[in-house]
Amino acid sequence: PRAPAAGLGTGGMALPSISLPSPTPKGLAKAASEPTLSKDGPQRKKGSAAARAAFLERQFKHQSIGSRKSVAVLHKQLIRDGRDADDVEFWGAKGKEGFRQYLITRFGSVVAGWRALDRDKNGRLSFFELTLACRAMGYHGNFKKLWDELDVNRNNFVSIMEIDQEVGHYVGTYKLALMKKHGDMLTAWQKGIDLNKTGRIEEKEITASLADLGLTELDPKKLFKMLVSGPKGLGLTLAEFDPDAWNRFRSGDHKGLTMKANKDLIDETQFAEHGTPQDITVHEGGVDGGARAFRRQLEQRDRQEHFEELQRVTPCKVGIHTVEGLQKALTIRFGSLMKAWREGLDSDGNGRLTIGEFIVAFNRLGFFGDIQGLWKELDKKKSGFLFFAALDPDTDAIMTELRKKFEDAFGNMLLAWLKALDVKGSGLVSMEQFQKACKAAGYAGDAKAVFKLLVQKDRTFLTLKDFDVRAHLALSRGDFRMLSESDSPAYGGKSPLELTFDERQEAGFFYQVRRSWEAAKREEFARACRLDVPEHVIDTVEEFELLCRRQFGSMTAAWRLCLDMDVNGKLTFNEFCKSLRRLGYAGDFKALWKHYDADKSGHISLKEIDPAGHMRITKFLDLLNGRYGDLDRAWKFGFNKDPHDSIDLQELTEACASLKFEGEPSELFKDLSPVPGRVLLTIWDIDPECTRKRARGQVAYISEPRGAELRTEPRPMFGEQEGKSSASTFRSGASQETVGPADLMRQCLRRAHGTTVAAWRAELDPNMHGSISFGKFQIIMDNCHFSGKIKLLWEELTGGKSSATFADIDPDAARTLGKFRKQLLDKFGTLIRAWDNGLDVDALGRVDEAEFLKSVGAMGIDAKRGRRLFKLMLARQGQRSMVCEDLQALLIGVVP
Repeated sequence: PRAPAAGLGTGGMALPSISLPSPTPKGLAKAASEPTLSKDGPQRKKGSAAARAAFLERQFKHQSIGSRKSVAVLHKQLIRDGRDADDVEFWGAKGKEGFRQYLITRFGSVVAGWRALDRDKNGRLSFFELTLACRAMGYHGNFKKLWDELDVNRNNFVSIMEIDQEVGHYVGTYKLALMKKHGDMLTAWQKGIDLNKTGRIEEKEITASLADLGLTELDPKKLFKMLVSGPKGLGLTLAEFDPDAWNRFRSGDHKGLTMKANKDLIDETQFAEHGTPQDITVHEGGVDGGARAFRRQLEQRDRQEHFEELQRVTPCKVGIHTVEGLQKALTIRFGSLMKAWREGLDSDGNGRLTIGEFIVAFNRLGFFGDIQGLWKELDKKKSGFLFFAALDPDTDAIMTELRKKFEDAFGNMLLAWLKALDVKGSGLVSMEQFQKACKAAGYAGDAKAVFKLLVQKDRTFLTLKDFDVRAHLALSRGDFRMLSESDSPAYGGKSPLELTFDERQEAGFFYQVRRSWEAAKREEFARACRLDVPEHVIDTVEEFELLCRRQFGSMTAAWRLCLDMDVNGKLTFNEFCKSLRRLGYAGDFKALWKHYDADKSGHISLKEIDPAGHMRITKFLDLLNGRYGDLDRAWKFGFNKDPHDSIDLQELTEACASLKFEGEPSELFKDLSPVPGRVLLTIWDIDPECTRKRARGQVAYISEPRGAELRTEPRPMFGEQEGKSSASTFRSGASQETVGPADLMRQCLRRAHGTTVAAWRAELDPNMHGSISFGKFQIIMDNCHFSGKIKLLWEELTGGKSSATFADIDPDAARTLGKFRKQLLDKFGTLIRAWDNGLDVDALGRVDEAEFLKSVGAMGIDAKRGRRLFKLMLARQGQRSMVCEDLQALLIGVVP
């Protein structure tokens, strides 16, 4: 190949001339294909051009050049065809329609595509915003041509109406109607579209919303398809329906105080037809102080949520936290709020409570809860005092009206009681008398309901204290004018400064009280108040029994509560006289005694005073004993009651029917009832002797009512056992009841720990020292609720020693354990070997009662003694199997 033409490089460009430091050889300068390197090179440019032309001509005629040229032509055609094929699928080459199809393909709908374009949510696009958004989403094409097609009105802005007029009309009209009705899009979504609160809507909900808005010209199916951009079948969420509303919901700024106007998918040309919604008008330029208003809104919402949470949680808390709860608790405890106020709250009877009195009463009643919150809720006027009207305004209004009627008619409540209610001076008023007095005073309300409010629970009569506490206190002081209970001084409606010295002295409390005392002593005052009725003297047997029944309801109740105070089943003459004085009997004591002590035995019993009642109670207790044995089992399994529960007449009637009791249940109920008018019986009312045993911690065997027969056997000394009849045993063959202090002490230990051995190991001597001091013994007896004299018990156990051993506490158990220990050591040598080779032969680490009985049976120990040994070996109550460590029980009493 030839060298390039002179002055041309490899790329056909002119090269600068190069001067050589030495003359060029003669032959080199004459070469036709070499450049001239001498100084006269420029004079040879023409020859160089000709040579270049000749060179190029030779090159183009070469066959390789032709082939390469053909390949280049084919390559250009291929590129041109590929570009033409790409233009077929290239949306940028299809103008406005291609751009719309691109948005649907890329985003799922024109609505979603428009939201990707309109980043500032102002409802329109400038040319710069359009090109920037298109490049960001990957759209390519002739933007100027596309802009000319979209901006048909030449206002230099493009809206969704210009991209797709049908979509813009449908969506814009729908949203404007929603905003016009509901105010903003978030409220419209919550109250007008998503009514089922699922967070997603379907086509049927769009249909219902259009019907509600009256937009019957819009096709619901087409509108729903325009709005949905995600996969079909999943519905439309708030974020897809309106992103601005979603941001409001997510941020908590439901009113959009910190946001701009929501013009999403709304063309401004539609405002002229439908009007501008207020939400857009308010937020057009931003809300002044919106951030501060939003913070206040958040604070207010937090307070409201906190209050609602307290309202929700408070009823679930244990205790009383609301006024309604306090009213309910007081009603359950006392029967009514009036009785609760008088008996439980207003203990001093002054008609008001301070917060200190309220707290003391609250704690005394055993209530607990939010006391401060209850006080604030009740003392709404913040007066510092709580009146009954705050607790029960309806009842207070009734009592205020009743008090006003009686005061207007009689002067004060005490005179009303003396003149209208307690006309016989008995201190008791029945319902009929109360109704009659209310009618006479002009009270038109329900007197029967008022009587039930005032009367005490389980009573059928009214006392002065029930009627009016202040009147009761005034009567106790002899103040019939109730001057000491007046809330204001008696100045006759004048100011003290308007009175003279004598008038002020006469109006003073001391002077007024003296005058009222003097008036009360006058005969005419007594006649007016009906206090001069001559006292009726009770001096016959019939009147004595009537007195007992009036005060106690029955002769049996009088016997239990007044006559037989020591509950020994009989009365001597001295005890009988004391009881008659307590009753107020004014007749001949000896004559009454001779009447009842007909057999001249020197004592009387319930059988002689009330034979019928004695017979009923005896038969009933015998029937209970025959079926259940002791009172606790009869109460728990017969009546199915808790020890703190009670029974009524119906339940007693059912029990009598089940036991085949032949007497009248109502008469038996009256005999057992300790208070006249009471409608409930407790376990303490069934048998007084059992109640005393229960208080001492003994088993409450049902007693046989004692008769008036003379004792044939000598009376046992203190601490000895007294034989029990068949009616006093739980089952046939039951052991006699022990009453000694040592036996009672062992019963307390067994009740607390299961056995005396377990009590010794756990509490008395846990470190296995072998003995216990008096101080520790006293503490443990107190913990076990031992009710006897501990010091006398200690002297009985120890005989004057300074410490006690287990043999002193339970000699029988100590002998049993010692004998068993000796058997094991004689046969096995050690207790460990006895456990491994004699008791736990299966090496399970535990031995239950059956395995223990089998093992000790092989040693010659019978089953009865084996069961006792197994029970003594257990370390705690509820333990069903023993382990090797339980053999420590055999070491009790062994000298270390």
